[in-house]
Amino acid sequence: MALTAAPALPRAPRLAPYIAANGDKVLPGCYGVSHSGGITGELIRHATESWAGHAFVYIGNGLIIEAASGQDYYTYVRENIFRPAGMADSDSYASDDTVKNRAVGYTKEGGGGRRSNAFQRPARGSSAGGGYSTVRDLLKFGAALKAGKLASPAYSAWILSRGEGLPETAAPSGRVSGSLGIAGGSPGVNAALLIDADRGYTVVVLCNGDPPAAEQALKKIRGLLPRT
Repeated sequence: MALTAAPALPRAPRLAPYIAANGDKVLPGCYGVSHSGGITGELIRHATESWAGHAFVYIGNGLIIEAASGQDYYTYVRENIFRPAGMADSDSYASDDTVKNRAVGYTKEGGGGRRSNAFQRPARGSSAGGGYSTVRDLLKFGAALKAGKLASPAYSAWILSRGEGLPETAAPSGRVSGSLGIAGGSPGVNAALLIDADRGYTVVVLCNGDPPAAEQALKKIRGLLPRT
């Protein structure tokens, strides 16, 4: 497999037509197509600044994980993130899987009032998003990251600080510090997560409605929390 990645991805006008013409090289196995072409400089050059471009970057991350680990993306995440963190109710379930207590998403996109998003969800999530989790599991994720269970303290601190350069591999271990906010969503789905290792709190907001409902709630909650 050819595996070529770059720290800064050049931007091109549009990605969608390239994906349509080269899906066997771009999309990971979870989409039911081959990705034996790997990640090449040609694919990287077609990343964009649009939402699709950002999704492409995350799909590329999933391909890198598969190439480096020799495992499929789902197995790697399950064994190296969900299991060590104790996230028993998180996975990339298929849309027709029977999942206990799965919420129904509702969207107003497209007009016509609020309706189920059942036909707008992907068949299965990928490294670009679409997985399932719970508030309790995301709290466990935050705790595991801060405790250095998912990566070394040096790398955990780098993740929380959103650093650009990789941390020194020989960096001394110690207390993880820093904070990280993540949000994502689609029609009828919105999630926001804030991990603050310095102040000792993790905030999780999950919503079965359209974005930016969860982000707005998280912003209000954050305003009520102490800054020091």
